[in-house]
Amino acid sequence: MRYNLELMATINSFLDLPKQQIKQVMGVLARALNKASDGRITPNGVTITGFLAHIPIALLIANGNLVLAGVGLILFGLFDTLDGELARLQKRESAKGMFLDSVTDRLKEAFLYVGIVAYLQSTASEWVIVVAVGALGAALITSYINAWGEVALAQNPQKRSHKTNKAL
Repeated sequence: MRYNLELMATINSFLDLPKQQIKQVMGVLARALNKASDGRITPNGVTITGFLAHIPIALLIANGNLVLAGVGLILFGLFDTLDGELARLQKRESAKGMFLDSVTDRLKEAFLYVGIVAYLQSTASEWVIVVAVGALGAALITSYINAWGEVALAQNPQKRSHKTNKAL
């Protein structure tokens, strides 16, 4: 177990630099979008756009267009960082925005897993499909467990600090 924790710490430290670089680029892009739109592009608008873009991405996966789907995932996956940067820039950070972001993230995962299962239906054995459906369940339950864990921590009289999982 200790080895796994050390390995994860090593991987996380290795990813810190690219995460910071992506966050900086998204900050520059957020400032440019904000200026170009005169503040009319909202963080929630970016969140919804990224969410809606995952529907055709799931269809691309289902139809076997995996390279194009991968490009779409990279491009629109960055919207998860862009919406947060724009919210901070416009001073529009809110619990409602974080909730919208969280809900749309789970729905995007569901769309993508459905696309994967549809693709696997014609190319893989039944047990691989079962694993893919199980992965969807695991992804969804992780958020559920995290949410209840935060509720439990908030109710703890010792007020323990909890660092939440934030996109880049």
